[in-house]
Amino acid sequence: MDTRLSKRAHGVMKAEEAKEVEEEMNKEQTEDETEVPIRRYKKKKPVKYSPKKPMSPTGALELAKLKQQNKMDRQKIEHLEDRIKYLEEANRDLKNDKDFLLSQIKGATNTPASTGKVTTTDGVIRRYKNVLSIFNKHGSMKKAFAKINVDRNTIARTAVIAELAITFPDTFKDLLPRDEANEKMSAFAERCRGAITQEMAEIITAKKKSGKLLPIVYKYT
Repeated sequence: MDTRLSKRAHGVMKAEEAKEVEEEMNKEQTEDETEVPIRRYKKKKPVKYSPKKPMSPTGALELAKLKQQNKMDRQKIEHLEDRIKYLEEANRDLKNDKDFLLSQIKGATNTPASTGKVTTTDGVIRRYKNVLSIFNKHGSMKKAFAKINVDRNTIARTAVIAELAITFPDTFKDLLPRDEANEKMSAFAERCRGAITQEMAEIITAKKKSGKLLPIVYKYT
């Protein structure tokens, strides 16, 4: 009988141990199945960019007026700048003319006035070359004539003599009068003009354009 009781008690103990083991396993499973809280981040709402609002008719009109005024102001500034440059250049030219005239006045007070009359072919050629040299230096026949105190017509009337002597010296020598005292310079100039052919006239004209002769224009034939 004691043996049965001991067996029964042993069975009860085993049952209790099994129950405890089962409860322990259930507890561990419950712990494993417990959800870990996940931190969720809220999504940022996308920023909505609204399209540019159309400009009102009044604003558009004012903007157009401002652009037009700006354009006109720039044009005025450019015009004024060009005007300033022009006036500066004109001022320099006036100063140069003033200096030239002053030098002419000083020269005129120190030298006797010239009548501009030359009676020999050598004198005509020498005077022409002087004017040509001054013209090439200053770029103005007016200044060149004033420099030697002679008018344009005086040079022009006998220019053909110097042109022929410089460009065609052989032809010029053949035309020279034996006695210059018996022939006026005006008559000799006409003979020189009559001796110039069309081909010779073209060569003389080319020399005038290149600055080797004075740019006095007239008919040769």
